[in-house]
Amino acid sequence: MESTKTAKSGLQAALDFIASGPKLLLIDGKWVRAVSGKTFDTINPATEEVLTAVAEADKADVDLAVKAARKAFEDASWAGISPISGKAICTRSPTSSTPTLKNSPP
Repeated sequence: MESTKTAKSGLQAALDFIASGPKLLLIDGKWVRAVSGKTFDTINPATEEVLTAVAEADKADVDLAVKAARKAFEDASWAGISPISGKAICTRSPTSSTPTLKNSPP
């Protein structure tokens, strides 16, 4: 019985996330719109209905992301972090210490 309740709450969390508006790009630790402002629709293949809009990255967005990644890579503070700790930092949700669909950023 509990697993059914958990599955329903997980489904509702997913539906809420999808309905929460356009999905953004994560660049330099911030959720941002595409520089161009463009989005594209994500389609449910089972129903062919639009699920949500997603920020459409282009060259300008990639250039910003690469610049941010290079800056982070060259930052000496990352040099002493173990790979396991680095993974934990990179996969942690900015709104919680435990990443979940329910509290994930846009």
